[in-house]
Amino acid sequence: MTTSMKLRWNNGIEVSDGSSLIMDPKRTLQGVPALITHAHSDHVPRDVRKPKSELITTPITGNALKSVFRAPEELLTISSFGKELEVGNLRVTPFIAGHVPGSAMFLLEKGDLRVLYTGDVNPRGGLAVEGPADVPEADVLIIESTYGNPKFRFPDQDLVRAKIVEWVLSVVSEGSIPVFSVYPLGKAQEVIALLNKTTNLRVLVTEDVARMSAACQPAFKLKYEKLQEVQDPKVAVIKGPCSGVPLEGKLAIATGWALILKPKRVHRAFPLSSHADFDGLLEIVKRSRAKEVYTVFGFSYDFTSYLKMKLSVKAAPLGRNWVYL
Repeated sequence: MTTSMKLRWNNGIEVSDGSSLIMDPKRTLQGVPALITHAHSDHVPRDVRKPKSELITTPITGNALKSVFRAPEELLTISSFGKELEVGNLRVTPFIAGHVPGSAMFLLEKGDLRVLYTGDVNPRGGLAVEGPADVPEADVLIIESTYGNPKFRFPDQDLVRAKIVEWVLSVVSEGSIPVFSVYPLGKAQEVIALLNKTTNLRVLVTEDVARMSAACQPAFKLKYEKLQEVQDPKVAVIKGPCSGVPLEGKLAIATGWALILKPKRVHRAFPLSSHADFDGLLEIVKRSRAKEVYTVFGFSYDFTSYLKMKLSVKAAPLGRNWVYL
């Protein structure tokens, strides 16, 4: 294996091999290409409206960066899943991450060295993503560890979806309105797709959800209307947590954190996640066949400790010190 690359987690994932690139940076750097895995705000550079370099991403994420985050179109480089492109001295290929619409993992190659960064990832996929995570083999894996603790093992997600539909129909039958407070990108489209597939309810969405959902069309043929005034009681409402729209009805959330948390004033909390749970993260590690694993986000230390003790994998949290490959 060629040893000609170094990486660290500082301003996002920084990679240097003579040339430089960054993945999911906090801020862009002059002349340094930035790979953006998906359009959640914690993965989008803060200076996205005036980036100092090109932003490389997939079509749906590019749509969201342009229409929602106001990134300049001339600095967006769009690459489809599986399409290799040259970035400096590296070959870069996006693969389906299965997290939210447009979410990508990035495989970096130089010589015979293969480094895979998952971003946020889901090996089970969902109703409004391109598919389950498509994990290529790699020598080195940089993996998110949001739920990298054994206490996070999600119930069967199809069963959770069935319980969501059951609850929605029950609320509607009582003459009330089911209201979901979820992320405008990802969970919102998942719930819209679920209700489209299993009910005849009109789905009303707040402006923030509508903007993100529009960025996902026409890849996902979602049926929804912008929320104006609720007159017909046979509707369901999808809103962003920060939409600030006052609504009467019964409130639900859908998140992996529902395994351990239930906020006040919420009628139901469904453990539906767009992330891999603990076992899903282990599955991705095994499928990658990586000899070295570095973790970012969440339960980084817990997950690397498990990998070392139980699987005898060389693993460590990725930090500010350079790792030489």
